[in-house]
Amino acid sequence: MTTIWILGVVLLVISMTNLFKESIFQGKYVLIYFLLIGSMVAIVRLYRNYYKNA
Repeated sequence: MTTIWILGVVLLVISMTNLFKESIFQGKYVLIYFLLIGSMVAIVRLYRNYYKNA
């Protein structure tokens, strides 16, 4: 599941930016930051719930 998440993050960054020509660390890419942080929080909650119930 983690590999799918990493693949999704990489594809998201590539699709929203021209990754090979400009940096993602610009002010206009704030939406990417929110999506990446939100997906990271969701994965952490999923793992925490899984290991708590296992």
